[in-house]
Amino acid sequence: MELGNILEFRRDLYFEGAVQADWFYSKEKAAKVAENFVFHGKKYFGTEEQETGSKKRIDTISLVEELLEKMSDDHTNALTLAIADYGTGKSHLAVTLGQLFSGKYYMPETYNKILSNISSIDFDAAEHIRSMTDERNFVLVINGMRDFNLHSEILKAAQKSLRLYGLPDDGLKKINRALETAEVFFRRNSTNSIALFEEKAKSFGWNEIGDTLIKKIEDNLMTDETAFDIVNSVYMEINGQEIRWDEGLSASNILEMLISEYCGMNGKFEHIILLFDEFGRYLEYASGVNAAKSGDSALQQIFEVAQNAEGVLQVINFIQSDIKTYLQRVDQTKNISRYIGRYDASDKYYISSNLETVFANLIQRKDKIAFEENVVAWQKNNEDVWKDIFEKLNRWIVTKGMWKDYSLFRKVVVEGIYPMHPISTFMLTQLSDYLQNRSSLTLISQYIENSKNVDIANHSFLIMPETLMTGDLYTEMLAAEQEGKQPSQQCIRYDNIIRKYQDKLSEKSLAVLRSNLILRILRFRTKDYNDAKEALSLCCGFSMSEIEEELKWLENEYAVLGFDDHAGCFDFMEDSTGAHDFKLFKKRLLAGASIDKSILQSVKIKEIAGVLEKQTTNFALQHKITTNEWLFEQELYAIEEFDQSKVRTYLESWKTAISSTTAKGRLVWLYVNKDTEASYLERAKELVRQFSNTPIIVMLLNDLDNRLYESLLEYDVLDRLDDINRNKYDRYYQADYEQAENNLKDEFSELKKQRIQLGADGIEEIKARIPMFLTSVFDSIYPSAISFTFDGFITKGNNIGGKGGAYYCSIVKMLLSNTVNETTIHNFASDVRNRIEALLMTSNATSWKCIDKDYRVIPPEDTKVRKVYDDILEKISKNQEFACINIFKEYCRPPYGMSEDVVVLMIAVICANMNYCLRFKYNDSLININSWKELVVIKDKKIDINVVKKSAFVMVDAGAVTDKYVRFFKRIQSNKNISEISLLERILLDMKEVDEIPEALETQYLLSMKYLNSGKKANNEWRTCINEINKCLDLAIEKKDLYDALKGLQLVKDIPYSKIFKDNGYEVDAESRATVKELEIKLTDEVDQQIETYVGNMRCKTIEGVNTFRNHNNKLQTMLIDVGFDDYASQINKRKEAILGNVNEIRSYQELRVDCKKYLEGSQITKYETYVNFCRYLKTGEELQGRIEKHADMFGKDLQKIQNDISDRVEILRKNCDRIKQDMSDIWDDLYEVKNIEDVEILINNITTVLQKGISDVDQKDFEDLRENLQELLNDINDIKGLDSSRNEFNVKAESMIKKYETSDYEFDVLDILKTIISNVENELDKKEHYWINNSLTLEDKSRGAVHRWKEKIKYLPKYLSQETIEKVKLLDSEADKIISEGKIEDVIFYFDRLDNDEKLECIQKLEKMISDSK
Repeated sequence: MELGNILEFRRDLYFEGAVQADWFYSKEKAAKVAENFVFHGKKYFGTEEQETGSKKRIDTISLVEELLEKMSDDHTNALTLAIADYGTGKSHLAVTLGQLFSGKYYMPETYNKILSNISSIDFDAAEHIRSMTDERNFVLVINGMRDFNLHSEILKAAQKSLRLYGLPDDGLKKINRALETAEVFFRRNSTNSIALFEEKAKSFGWNEIGDTLIKKIEDNLMTDETAFDIVNSVYMEINGQEIRWDEGLSASNILEMLISEYCGMNGKFEHIILLFDEFGRYLEYASGVNAAKSGDSALQQIFEVAQNAEGVLQVINFIQSDIKTYLQRVDQTKNISRYIGRYDASDKYYISSNLETVFANLIQRKDKIAFEENVVAWQKNNEDVWKDIFEKLNRWIVTKGMWKDYSLFRKVVVEGIYPMHPISTFMLTQLSDYLQNRSSLTLISQYIENSKNVDIANHSFLIMPETLMTGDLYTEMLAAEQEGKQPSQQCIRYDNIIRKYQDKLSEKSLAVLRSNLILRILRFRTKDYNDAKEALSLCCGFSMSEIEEELKWLENEYAVLGFDDHAGCFDFMEDSTGAHDFKLFKKRLLAGASIDKSILQSVKIKEIAGVLEKQTTNFALQHKITTNEWLFEQELYAIEEFDQSKVRTYLESWKTAISSTTAKGRLVWLYVNKDTEASYLERAKELVRQFSNTPIIVMLLNDLDNRLYESLLEYDVLDRLDDINRNKYDRYYQADYEQAENNLKDEFSELKKQRIQLGADGIEEIKARIPMFLTSVFDSIYPSAISFTFDGFITKGNNIGGKGGAYYCSIVKMLLSNTVNETTIHNFASDVRNRIEALLMTSNATSWKCIDKDYRVIPPEDTKVRKVYDDILEKISKNQEFACINIFKEYCRPPYGMSEDVVVLMIAVICANMNYCLRFKYNDSLININSWKELVVIKDKKIDINVVKKSAFVMVDAGAVTDKYVRFFKRIQSNKNISEISLLERILLDMKEVDEIPEALETQYLLSMKYLNSGKKANNEWRTCINEINKCLDLAIEKKDLYDALKGLQLVKDIPYSKIFKDNGYEVDAESRATVKELEIKLTDEVDQQIETYVGNMRCKTIEGVNTFRNHNNKLQTMLIDVGFDDYASQINKRKEAILGNVNEIRSYQELRVDCKKYLEGSQITKYETYVNFCRYLKTGEELQGRIEKHADMFGKDLQKIQNDISDRVEILRKNCDRIKQDMSDIWDDLYEVKNIEDVEILINNITTVLQKGISDVDQKDFEDLRENLQELLNDINDIKGLDSSRNEFNVKAESMIKKYETSDYEFDVLDILKTIISNVENELDKKEHYWINNSLTLEDKSRGAVHRWKEKIKYLPKYLSQETIEKVKLLDSEADKIISEGKIEDVIFYFDRLDNDEKLECIQKLEKMISDSK
């Protein structure tokens, strides 16, 4: 009986590659995908624990039936969540459901193929499904893996579905104006802007050009986002703004249109079915961006349409976890948290996602009778074998699901996946790090295909685990390690051994090596040598004796396997020599090593043990608390160190753990091993009794076999190994160090899993997982814990602060201010509003429910919160004063466990509700809540907890307060004098500082405030009126302005007494009338004083100003008559007519003023102005003075100023002209007085100065000539003065100078000056000659030395010596020559003295040689 005749692997159902849900819109792809979906039914179906708790998983065939049943009942839940892990075929299932739900007439071949696949597994189910899919459904498919606006994505899905079903999309075009705008724009611009479209298309990855591109955009614009983006980019380039997707777009409108148009009595479809794949991925995206971008409001609209459509709209969302998991990741204050929360009401189906079930359903039993008689019967006869495999597998490996349930293991794994050995199946399902699920399917199909010719007549055939390591599986695993995709090195080590020893090893030895590779990769936790041999036997099918025989070769002969005593497994020894040396070295180190248990407290060990981080619980989540106090701090140390001091510390820490950031729980891990003395355990049992009713939990790490101790020892030895040996055994050291660390982690993990608690009742094993157990601890101690849903209250660094802290302060301040109303809340930023809703509004399920839908403060409706609220209120009412510190002491402790921040919020809620009768006593002063708030809330950013703790509630007599306010309100309303308003308002503020307005008097208070405000209004209006009059008076006095005085009198006359006083309910008082009378008198005096001056100064200055002049004075006339000054009005009129009667005079006056202005602007004195211009300005100014004198009457009060301005300018100009004229005259005068060279130099400087003044051209020429002559003279004089060192040159120059200036026509005696200069130079030459003669014309003592020195001196005679002196030198020189000729030896001695020491030695040597040679 060949295996292939009994069963086969359904490769026709196996689809290679990942599936995208929106392939539904491609008929060819959708058909291929749907026809190859692997359904599984109830027969070979393994349920799992995977985070489902009590939620039962469902097979895919049953899921289809359930969904169809729901659609047939209009009253069932229209929302469905299909929940399964990533990579388990949800997208594949979505496409298949889309095909199936579209009905049998949509794509008949695919429809029948799907039902045929179901029928091969469960015939009855297939027929049931066929009977319920007669009618057509309109299917929409959305792929949540992309980032999109959900409104627009619904629209695009609807457009694609309409096209798929051959229906027009006119109805959708009406909804979305954006697509219509894009379509019209493209139609108009596609031809003339083709280059721009090609450029933008290329940037989006579309490389088509010309008509091909136009056609592609045209065909895809209404359904393809890229086509729309290309058109939108061109639109932006041309118009400067984008076409927005979200304008006028609504998911509800789209869905309602589809329901209306295509369902119902006249519609072609029975249901609208929305299949939303990767729904969770979209929720994560939408929660991280702004609502406008994600269109998250579409979630709410889809939900509401589904609820109201009576089953016509079915929403099926495919997701990896349930909704609550996603809610934990979302900001609870945002609207999206509310939208997501509503989908928690969906019917939830947890789809079985295990590969084992898929394997079992892909293996088709072709001959079911033969399968039962041969395979099933053989399996039943070998029940002990399967139980043994099951027990060993669970002993060596951490398993879950069907691998922990023998009945499921037996049915699905042993029978359903035959002929695979159970461990072979386990490998393929556990190697997800190396393989994708679909790769596993490929491999199992190959194994079964390769075994189809095997004869199973002896009933004992199984595909053994070690054979899996001979083909593609091993190749993929090795590649994963070599490419660094996997940290494991086991395949690489195995490969190194095989390449080196494969030819030398037997097939059996190779099979054992492959078996060991499986054990190492799957991390079998065998305990000892025998255990490891049993595991090898199980993987390859060899007997124990066969295994032992092969190990002799592998361990001893080739040394490619080495047993690790601690890890209890065989290691691959790829470099047998080096590895062996290191193992021996390590064994020697371990043999002499020991450790102190205090090593458990090192940071490294704590990190490995996983106790550095706080232990989480579900308590906060269950009680809707978003702060960080419901955690357990962890500690780890040996039981010997657990003593009374630690107990005291733990208890004290717990009592003070009242902050939102401090963990209330403490989880203490005490290490014990076989060497621990019993007395320490007994002491610990006594000590933990003190932890009764506290969240201080003591757990034992019972290292009975000292495995953890040995792991610690090995890790410590390797961790402390010196660098020399680390480098020496580098590769082996690193591998062992990593293994030691992993072993340590495993040992800690195993001991923790024992869950041994040391409690008040002694030692007991905890059944629940640690997080669940610790949650129950909190539950028992804090049964009255209240919610506190406040997103962002605690920062990532576990601090209270940042924006969340500021929002909290704003909420507390609002409650204490007694300003809770719709306006106040809506004036907050959305972040604060969202937190108010989450924390306080009755509309939110997790809140305290103390602000109702009308935004009124009410006592909390949440049961637990209300109990605390009522308890505190009762205590306040029973005590004259109730200290706030008592609230903290009671409610921060069990059974409530409120943090200080929650207590403050509770106090604020009480204040908001009882504001009318509660006050605070602080620092011995009684203040109202509003004033107290200013002390508590610091700069809207901090809460001063100390102020709260030092304060006390005081409940006041509301009746007495009411009477006081009633009397005062009557006083306010009986007052008629506006001057009393400020006093009354101040008194009212003082009263409110102590006592808030009773709620019963709110109407009277508002009326009184209205009356006070009317008085303030009247007072303000009166003050404004009086201020305006005062302003006119001040201006009239300051500016001597008649107009302002008259305006003030008019304001006095027109004061609206009735409007200011009577209309506001007040009367005019005597003080006000006296003020007005005083102002009237002062203004009248000003008019009397100013009228004469005004009339005298009346002028019309320009022809253009005639009308203005006339109108202004006409207005003054009117104002004077209006306030009773008729005579003054007549004077102004008479003067006005006189002026306006002589227009020519006005014109002349105007021209004169213009000329004066131009003159003053143009004649300003600057250092660059010329003498010529000064003279011209002076002439013009003198002419203007005459004209001003002529028209003096026209200037009026301006006359004096204009005369002064012109006169001052003329005077300055005259002075400047006179000064320059005098400078020129002085030069000519000074010319006659020149006596010496200094006079010449001064004269040249003066001429230069005058030439810079811009004098006339004639004067300019004269002075330039004069300066040139004088400069020439000065140059000649300087030349002769410079010849005081050469007598011959001086004599020549002096003679030529005399001749040059003998006939000059200078106005002064030049020769006298020259002769004086020549005489001075001659004297200087003589002086120098005389000095030389005295010092140099002598032979001194006529010695040879003196004579030679003199000869040196006269080599170069000075040029200033006269001929007479030169002759004397010649005579003296002759005498010197005679003296020299008479004494040659003295000459030699003279020159010898002038030599240095070396030269002298050399000279002596030469002289001695000359003497020697002469002999």
